[in-house]
Amino acid sequence: MRFSGPIKFGLAVLICIWLLSFVGCAATPYQPAEENFAGGYTDIKMRPDTYRISFEGNAYITGEKAYQYTLYRAAEIAMEHDCKWFEVLNQDEKTRRDWAGFLGYVEKPRNSIIVRLVAEDPSADAYSAVDIMNSINVK
Repeated sequence: MRFSGPIKFGLAVLICIWLLSFVGCAATPYQPAEENFAGGYTDIKMRPDTYRISFEGNAYITGEKAYQYTLYRAAEIAMEHDCKWFEVLNQDEKTRRDWAGFLGYVEKPRNSIIVRLVAEDPSADAYSAVDIMNSINVK
């Protein structure tokens, strides 16, 4: 069976939409945000022991999961600097409304924390980097 040009184009568009519906329905994975249109984490060193860590997801991830990913990244940074703990100094949780084509407007969670790395004598509010990395599943 042979299809004409307009029919081939229409079929190609339908196949692309079908594929995007499956690919686009996955929650943002734990990944660096650089060059990932689906989102991910970023971190900025503010002082030698202080970082701002953000995670922005797509419409298929919850705000709670975005917060967990910021904590996980903080734990990674703490371990990279031989610190066993970190303290969350500030937290900011927002959603961003974006146009997603045929899906219309979608809400994308964005969570940002400022953390201070702690090598010794943590406060009662400090998080254990090892415990965070063992309790949050990023796969």
